[in-house]
Amino acid sequence: MQTPPNPLEQRNELLAVRVIEALESRHFEAYYCKTGVDAVSRILALIPEKESVTWDGSMTLEAIGLTKRLYGVTELKCSIISWPLRSRLLFHMKNSLQNSPYDR
Repeated sequence: MQTPPNPLEQRNELLAVRVIEALESRHFEAYYCKTGVDAVSRILALIPEKESVTWDGSMTLEAIGLTKRLYGVTELKCSIISWPLRSRLLFHMKNSLQNSPYDR
């Protein structure tokens, strides 16, 4: 006997199509991942070598296990900037820009 389709999953998939189309119309590259495991795999595949990544304290990325994977993957050749450090960096950059001669 075949399991009937889950209405919530069907709704999410239909909604994902609309959201992806809207994002792509604004020149975003968007993906739909059915599970957190799928999302982690997709994200890891999208990170280029020798790039820096940050996530601004996203609880979703924490919940799906991406942050643990990033810290645990030794073959991943990218820099990781944790969000508290990134916040401090952005604060310093903002202050530097406010004192910039180009703002006058």
